[in-house]
Amino acid sequence: MSWSILRAQAPEHAERIEASLTAQQHTILATVRADGSPRVSGMELDFFEGELYFGSMPGAWKGRDLDRDPRFALHNCSTLEGEKTIGDAKIAGTARRVTDSAVLDRFATWLREEQDFDPSTGFDLFRTELTEAVLIRVVEDEMVFDIWKPGESVRQTRRR
Repeated sequence: MSWSILRAQAPEHAERIEASLTAQQHTILATVRADGSPRVSGMELDFFEGELYFGSMPGAWKGRDLDRDPRFALHNCSTLEGEKTIGDAKIAGTARRVTDSAVLDRFATWLREEQDFDPSTGFDLFRTELTEAVLIRVVEDEMVFDIWKPGESVRQTRRR
């Protein structure tokens, strides 16, 4: 399920998760190495043309991981000590390399115009499909988890 499906099925949840994911520039991406062990990488993500994309330097290990096994998990900790935030976002799914030259050209133009970034050195681009999108926050003395999975309503669980 694409990001646009999450927006259609659970618009308020999608908005809150997007706000968390974009509250800070960097997120932590987990991919699967060739030997099956996890790899974590700092990275930036982009909401482009209504979908969620990951970019990376050409030939980066995380890109090689995703080409071999497209499963990923991503965590963005937007909680700052002493400050209230919308919460931390965790998403999981698959990320597939974009090879369509028209999409890559539009993305490169967008990078130059909207992100003030020169993509002329090259980049790898991955489009995500989600299997879950979770927002975690503290309310009074409880951890609150708002959990979305494709085809389901957002459900909430709480822990003390």
